[in-house]
Amino acid sequence: IERIKEKLKGADIFMVDESEIRDVSFVNILVRRIDDPQTTYLIMTKDLEHAPNKNIICQVVEDALHLMEVPRERFLLLISDAAPYMHAAKNVLVSFYPNMFHITCAAHLLHNCVLRVKSFFVAVDELIARVQACIVKNRKRRQALKNAVQLPPSVVVTRWASWLKAALYYAENLPKVRDVINSFSGEGILTQRAKDACNSAALPQELLAIKRDYENFTKLIVTMQDSTYSIEQASHDFDNLASSGGLGKDSANIRVYLKERLKRVGWQKIMEMKNADLSPSQYVHLRNCQATSSSIERSFSIMKNILRDNRPFKKENVFKYVAACYNSKLFHK
Repeated sequence: IERIKEKLKGADIFMVDESEIRDVSFVNILVRRIDDPQTTYLIMTKDLEHAPNKNIICQVVEDALHLMEVPRERFLLLISDAAPYMHAAKNVLVSFYPNMFHITCAAHLLHNCVLRVKSFFVAVDELIARVQACIVKNRKRRQALKNAVQLPPSVVVTRWASWLKAALYYAENLPKVRDVINSFSGEGILTQRAKDACNSAALPQELLAIKRDYENFTKLIVTMQDSTYSIEQASHDFDNLASSGGLGKDSANIRVYLKERLKRVGWQKIMEMKNADLSPSQYVHLRNCQATSSSIERSFSIMKNILRDNRPFKKENVFKYVAACYNSKLFHK
């Protein structure tokens, strides 16, 4: 912590903040200099007795800045998801930190758009779920599909765009997949459901629409995972998606949802330099800051690897282990 404080000394900083539940609710706090936004330091892990709310978030932010001895005017940016309690906390924090901007994670926003696509295309959603259920525990069926084409991507709903990647797989390979599924013998319910899904009359048109209108989502999510993906890039990319040509015919009508959400993401205030007390140089650094909370996701991945069932930890020691794993590479570059 003392070494991190030295690296942050005299700098304008920004902070990413998120919560995760693994039997216990945790809040991780990461900080960075705005003039070095790719280098992130984990400075605090708080275990909570219940789900986070605005009061908890405000207190954790206050404790973290006090720990780092950061003057109030130098806290410039807070990144979080779009949870209601985070917006409520932001409304409180801006009264204490006059130069603070709050933005919501661009990757979470795009993931929410994908979930809306998923809910709109019912036939494709059934196809993905039923084929996966049909082959997941049957080695013979799985091998038959693998020999004919390749296995479809595994879908985890909470994983960014995994459903869309699976939909695009079927858009490319539907005839071959349909032939293989129809060749399966037996009258089992899983097999019959997979056959019904493959032969749905609505399926080809739905897959065509997804391929035509939403393929760019997967490319954009890959781009967002880079630590250099900036607020300025996100503002440009999402403005393009929300424009008349950015989503093609937009069968699922995502554009209306996206335009409404873009009013609340907070990037525009930085792009329009709303705070006259900040210098143009500071705005250059702010625009280059990350637009996603991918670093937080990495810190929670490390935490999940550490907090296994066969590894008992005292609560006060969790942060020490997670911080040692997360921060160690930063000090050995």
